[in-house]
Amino acid sequence: MKVIIPVAGAGTRMRPHTHSKQKAILPVAGKPMIDHIMEKILPLHPTEVIFITGHLRQRFEKYVHEQYDSKVKVTCIEQQELSGTASAIWLAKSAFDEDVLIDFADTLFDADLSAIKHSKDDAVIWAKEVEDPRRFGVIVVDKDGYATRMVEKPKEFVSNLANIGLYWIRNTKLLAEGIEHVFKSTPAGKEFYLTEAFIYMIAHHAKIKILTAEGWYDCGTPEATLDTNRILLEKAHGKHEVPLSKTVTIIPPVAIHPSAHLERCVVGPYVSVGALATIRDSVVSDAIIDENATVESSVIERSIIGEAARVRGHKRSILLGDHSVME
Repeated sequence: MKVIIPVAGAGTRMRPHTHSKQKAILPVAGKPMIDHIMEKILPLHPTEVIFITGHLRQRFEKYVHEQYDSKVKVTCIEQQELSGTASAIWLAKSAFDEDVLIDFADTLFDADLSAIKHSKDDAVIWAKEVEDPRRFGVIVVDKDGYATRMVEKPKEFVSNLANIGLYWIRNTKLLAEGIEHVFKSTPAGKEFYLTEAFIYMIAHHAKIKILTAEGWYDCGTPEATLDTNRILLEKAHGKHEVPLSKTVTIIPPVAIHPSAHLERCVVGPYVSVGALATIRDSVVSDAIIDENATVESSVIERSIIGEAARVRGHKRSILLGDHSVME
């Protein structure tokens, strides 16, 4: 099996943090988003992981090669023109010589991927039940759990199973036909959507099994990322390994890097602190503090402090980009 992970987007809704780094390497719950994804994928022993890169690709590619070259074959392909999800996957069509797992790294997931080991279906798509399906692309299933329709943001109720962007395809030949159909049938100037390729597969009698994911966590905006940080810390029972003094109070769950420096402060709950970060004379809750950042003489919550940024003397929620100063 080969894995395709598109990460080419600019992540505009996560600015200012995506001005200086690709969204998939932003930290959440103590580690970059892409590490959460790879933890799910590596136990499947893929023969290759292909990243479709674009925005700030050099830094992202350097990171994944350093972290994962010793564990799996890593290939990075640049998507120069952002013309849609089908275009992104087509750049990695060389992977179609094996079955393929596709994950769009806009969100994090909690799903059992082991089902694909013995599947004889043409494809598997993971979905999550949602309260308001009008906000999502949804999948209609038959009594046996196979897809019969895929509908984008339905105005009337047809299904509450939202497509989470996680796919396994055994019949890659039919997927390739579907993507080529998308290219031919999409009006000029419009984006090419991978969902349309799956609709083509369904129309050509593909057996696409729909499995339900236990969790689906958005990291598309700062507010959503902080919510996901809370959820993942709770699930992991976030702990700290940094030596503490009597002047430091920790309120779990937290994820604090062992090299972080804490002094005369209260940290938590729901706080992630990166390597070599410093928190001094402060109270920090519900926040993500990136590596080498400094928080001094402040009371902050619902905040994301970027890499090597410095905050001093503030009592508020803050979104501070990398290498920035707020005093």
